[in-house]
Amino acid sequence: MKNKKKKLTLKALKKDFRQYWVLYLMFLPILGYIILFGYVPMVGVSMAFMDFRPRLGYLGSDFVGFANFTRFFSSPSFWKIVRNTFSINLLDLFLGFPTPIIFALLLFEMSNKHLRKTVQFIAIAPHFISVVVLCGMITVFSRQGGWLNSLVAQIKGVSQPYLLEEPSYYYPIYLLSSIWAQMGFASIVYYAALCGVDKNLIEAAKIDGAGRIRQMFSVTIPSISPTIIIMFILRMGGIFAVGLDKSLLLQTRLNENVSEVLSTYVYKRGLLANDYGYGMATSLFSAAVNLTFLLITNTIARKTETSLW
Repeated sequence: MKNKKKKLTLKALKKDFRQYWVLYLMFLPILGYIILFGYVPMVGVSMAFMDFRPRLGYLGSDFVGFANFTRFFSSPSFWKIVRNTFSINLLDLFLGFPTPIIFALLLFEMSNKHLRKTVQFIAIAPHFISVVVLCGMITVFSRQGGWLNSLVAQIKGVSQPYLLEEPSYYYPIYLLSSIWAQMGFASIVYYAALCGVDKNLIEAAKIDGAGRIRQMFSVTIPSISPTIIIMFILRMGGIFAVGLDKSLLLQTRLNENVSEVLSTYVYKRGLLANDYGYGMATSLFSAAVNLTFLLITNTIARKTETSLW
């Protein structure tokens, strides 16, 4: 029975290839890219289980098993790094995830077409600012005399020499700047989903006497809920991933207690300290946690009949 199924599958595949060989040919460069940059680098995962030395290579380096993981879990910095990474991502999830959805809903409710396009352009523009430039702006604005520092001084009545040197200001600065930079671009997916909402449903809600707020909660949001769920699953898949560039550029000696995350720790220990096996073990731990959250979230989302698989 199994052999018969295999023959039928191969026969169907050959028939499909003969009919759509051009599409298969177009897919080859994409497949090559995925293999080259997605699967070939996975060989480097073996470094997590080695005392890796570049001059000795993979075959010459000593195999140490789970020693690198043990070192990381018993490190005095372990809980601090995990706490910081999880705190930033959790705050970003509660503040940064719903913001593009709300912004897309507000755009969709705008009746003036020209105003809508102008607002959308202004919101998307910050996404194209380089992270280095963005962090440079934050650094300048956070110094004494900068508008951000002056604003905080007016609100609290106390002037700080440099806001980034105060640990209590690091999370608000990091999160608000990220939301400002990514909100407009992230809203494109949700706005595209809103444009596909059945207009007949909206008209029916209007006939039933539903106002704009009622229409939003009864028709609009339920219609784009599959898109929201998929984006949420993908976001949970990166719950332990904090960008290295921004974290490193905004980090100072005084805020290091709250700004040191897994990506910066891997960079310092793995590359700067040349402890490649330890750095890879730390990175692999992060990937394992991300995968776990992705699987759990996808399993829960499957109950709503919307999931990645």
